[in-house]
Amino acid sequence: MKSVRVSTLVSVTILMVAIPACGDDASDTPAPPVQNPTAGSDEDQIRAVAERYKTAVAEADPELLCEQVLPPSLLGGGQIQSCIEINTFAMEQAGTDLGPGVELSIDSVEIDDDKAIAEVSDANVDSVEFLKEKGRWWMVVYSEPIPVE
Repeated sequence: MKSVRVSTLVSVTILMVAIPACGDDASDTPAPPVQNPTAGSDEDQIRAVAERYKTAVAEADPELLCEQVLPPSLLGGGQIQSCIEINTFAMEQAGTDLGPGVELSIDSVEIDDDKAIAEVSDANVDSVEFLKEKGRWWMVVYSEPIPVE
């Protein structure tokens, strides 16, 4: 299985969050709080973040993506609102293309201190990076910080 560097994820960023921004009124409600994001083993926490990512993509929920999936260090100085605006636009532009992120499945996880690489299947990438910040795990979807407006 080839290894995909995080920097190559930039080229598939819109695809990974691609879902139409329409649907029932439930998608307009704020993301529910994470039920103790530090519960369980590191691998359990990483798998839970991946599930939150899949939910964010499937439900076109930029709030969930920005508040509970993406690492704070990649939010352009912690600017969650900028992240939400950028990802709302990306999801709207994607139309009906579901992208590869919805079916993401973690096969194995290799943890090294505050970084982890998950080998994945059912996606157009072979691996996904995770970072541990502020005592919990986050999924690296973008290789560069989200710009601050």
